[in-house]
Amino acid sequence: MKKVLHGIIIFLMFLAVAFFGLKDTVIKNVLEKELTNSLGTNVRIYGVDYSVFKELLELKGVGVESRENDAYDIVHIGKITTKLNYKELFNKKIRVDGVEIKDVSFNMKTDRKNVMPPLLNARQEVASTNVERISDEDAKALIATVLENYKAFLNVPAERAEEVQRARKIFLAATTPALNRYINYTIGSYAEEYILEIIKEYRALSNNIQMWLKEASNMDWSVEVGYISLSTNLFGREFSGMVSEISTDKTKSNKAVTFALNSLLGGETGKIEGNINLYKMQGKITTEIENVDITQVKEIANYVRGMAFLEQEIILDGDKIKISGDVDVKNIILNKENIAKEFLDGNVDSLDKITGNVSDRIGNMEVLYKYNPDSRTITIDSDIAEEIGIYMGADVSELKKLERELKEKYGDQFKEGKKKLKNKLDEFFKSF
Repeated sequence: MKKVLHGIIIFLMFLAVAFFGLKDTVIKNVLEKELTNSLGTNVRIYGVDYSVFKELLELKGVGVESRENDAYDIVHIGKITTKLNYKELFNKKIRVDGVEIKDVSFNMKTDRKNVMPPLLNARQEVASTNVERISDEDAKALIATVLENYKAFLNVPAERAEEVQRARKIFLAATTPALNRYINYTIGSYAEEYILEIIKEYRALSNNIQMWLKEASNMDWSVEVGYISLSTNLFGREFSGMVSEISTDKTKSNKAVTFALNSLLGGETGKIEGNINLYKMQGKITTEIENVDITQVKEIANYVRGMAFLEQEIILDGDKIKISGDVDVKNIILNKENIAKEFLDGNVDSLDKITGNVSDRIGNMEVLYKYNPDSRTITIDSDIAEEIGIYMGADVSELKKLERELKEKYGDQFKEGKKKLKNKLDEFFKSF
């Protein structure tokens, strides 16, 4: 009898060891299989840690493969932690609350080889933009003219004040329109690429979500996730906050998911709020980021100081996405010594001579951008070139007149490219 009892105890101990040793693998395999089936795309879970007694489940790395391009994870999560009774994995209905999700990324490139068509080219959705171009040839001619004018201007003896003033006026009249056109092109180009990236990521995410919900509606499984504590990196900043309930139950298809995420770093604050009906892909996302120190942009840290403020609104309506934003740069202070060192052979007096301005402060600057999905147009408006022109001492009304005259005389020569002029000016202007 003792031998039988001893044998039973050993057998039970073996089962216990086997269960506790294999439970994580079993849970991982069940979750991967069922999530893959319910979403209709490969779901990879890179690690599982489940505490039976605490009913605490931790998924270490979850990747949801894009159905449009399998070289990408349309969603990648660093870690998911929640309370879960493992028995629910086998009853086809799961309800979890108090979910903590960290390090969420969207449309993330992986090391997998793509065998599917590439993700949507967002440019296909844009019919026009008001961003002007400058050809390489014209850029070379413009920069050559600027340098020639600069050398000629500096050759005027400083003691001949009347001639210096006249030469300065000629220099600004000949130079500022070229700089204005280049600055507007540079700002417009960066804003255009930013908008195109939003359109691309939204389209890929929207298409995948619609596919997932369609697949999930045909499954016996029902998954409900209660309020979620979420952290993610957006705009190069760490945002964290709460997301409301998400459910695959079709009876809740009219309920929007709401979220509020915040970022705080030193004196800088950020807020992203919104609501989205995932079944209809309708809703709104608003973003506010304030007091951004622009010296964080290493390309301009040596040339200028100031604070940036961003307000952005995205309206979702099924296949349509409407984007509008406003970037303000305030309290701008120039480092005239470094600017002169980089662009004027270290001669600060030359900079003052050109601008007629000994101040190191420049006016506030603003960039407005928007995308209209109905007309499929991107529009960029900026007063940066005008503010720089004012600082340089140029007469804005006269500059606009000269710009019209140049356009009438030279046509589209000044509308394409940026390559040559970029060498000396791009690092200074591109951050705005």
